[in-house]
Amino acid sequence: MAKCTMCVDRVYNGLLPACAKTCPTGAMNFGDRDKMAALAKERLDKAKDRFPKATLTGLDDLRVFYLLADVPNMVYTYAKADKAPTPMDRKMALQKIGRSLKGLATEWEIVNKLAG
Repeated sequence: MAKCTMCVDRVYNGLLPACAKTCPTGAMNFGDRDKMAALAKERLDKAKDRFPKATLTGLDDLRVFYLLADVPNMVYTYAKADKAPTPMDRKMALQKIGRSLKGLATEWEIVNKLAG
């Protein structure tokens, strides 16, 4: 078993990814986002007959959609991806790393004084 490569070679050659091609239930699909969103909404309408609380997650902001039989927090804690409050840019990332390194340096200084 290997890590998923998103079947770049298959998609480049106009083929479906292997997982979507071989999925026996038809639950996995691959294609243009608009077509996949339309298919997801169509399947949601059918699912609502049997599961009134059925919902789609990821439709507005993700590349992967999930059709859930119940509200996300009833199924799984992380079934709905929340957007980060603010995007992290390079400057913010370096500031966070810098703070961590500064704290680590202080801890090492204390350890060295105690050991020395």
